[in-house]
Amino acid sequence: MQYDSRRQAPQSPSRVGPAVPEPLVFDLVRPLGAGVGEVEVNTIGRFRGGTAKWAPEVEAVIAEDLALELEFPFEDSDLATYKVALQHTLAAGRSESFIQGLQAIVERERDEAATEVSLLHIGATRFDARRSALWMAGGRGHLGGDGAGGRFDLLLNASLFADLGPHLVAGLELNLAQPTGGGDTELLVMPQLHTSLTEHLHVQLGFGIHAEGDRTHSELALRVILAF
Repeated sequence: MQYDSRRQAPQSPSRVGPAVPEPLVFDLVRPLGAGVGEVEVNTIGRFRGGTAKWAPEVEAVIAEDLALELEFPFEDSDLATYKVALQHTLAAGRSESFIQGLQAIVERERDEAATEVSLLHIGATRFDARRSALWMAGGRGHLGGDGAGGRFDLLLNASLFADLGPHLVAGLELNLAQPTGGGDTELLVMPQLHTSLTEHLHVQLGFGIHAEGDRTHSELALRVILAF
């Protein structure tokens, strides 16, 4: 077995599907096709416009092709929301170069009666030994709360990756949220690097641009991962 910079536990001969990196900001609940019992603990920090957002996460493959994530997003030192996600890897179309899945996310604000529910389709493909891509497409509904209740956003993540070596990956991540009933479009463009420091310890670092309506800020993101 070997380790690499693509945010997965040590690769096993029984793993089905291509090894494709996960995006830094809009990550998966473990890689698609990960084996039962794989566990990951990670924390992401995002720094933009003088504010800091960070979130510890616990991810585990709890059954064949089914993974669960618990996340606790903070704004500065305040716990802002509670988040849970489920991800299912689909058997259809699975090959050495392609894999797909579904993801459901529920995020509840701590201080308000507001909930966001997201449903996404995930696809990942490896073009050759160096190049790969991952995409997520779906929607997010806003329930309750002040002002946002009933709103629906279209979501798209598109990420391209290039393996620069056994322990280094370069990537470009684009995240788009488009409200369907009016409102500001939100776009994040995040170039990034992923590296493996040990078999279990991985680091991702990115610096990009976040735009929402007529407001634009630079954004720094860092994720530290322990995967088993």
